[in-house]
Amino acid sequence: MRVIKETRTIKLPDDSTYRFFIQIWYSMVHRNSLDSHRIRCMNSFNILRELNDLIAKQNLLNIKDDIKRVSEETINILERDKIIHRYFSHNFQRVKPLLQDVIKKEISKGMKKERSSTLLAYYLKDFIIDLKERYKTSILSELEKAVFESKSEEDIFG
Repeated sequence: MRVIKETRTIKLPDDSTYRFFIQIWYSMVHRNSLDSHRIRCMNSFNILRELNDLIAKQNLLNIKDDIKRVSEETINILERDKIIHRYFSHNFQRVKPLLQDVIKKEISKGMKKERSSTLLAYYLKDFIIDLKERYKTSILSELEKAVFESKSEEDIFG
């Protein structure tokens, strides 16, 4: 657990409840905390934007490993997202094989790399635009159904 120490630049609240909250929050989001203790904050929309940003910077040194890791996390998050499967499966089906290529490093040299990378960037942009327009409303719609129609905890928290 990471603990914030009060310094001249860091002033913690006097209230013990607020201080405790800040300490726990800091511990959960600190980059050097163990992953098992860090809070998961990526949803499908956020992870696609992060991946898209990394791909835009692919000319930087040593970024290929980061792109590979984020591609793996992207597939994991998208595969578990019920909203993606229900409302955006066509986008996911276009992106998934390209992400798997990145993970397997099957994209080798030359023209094939440029074409695959460009195609992935294009599909990601399209996917992100679609999510930006409809993702939150789709989630709220499904949540409303789960709460008021099915009344199923699995549907609410799944």
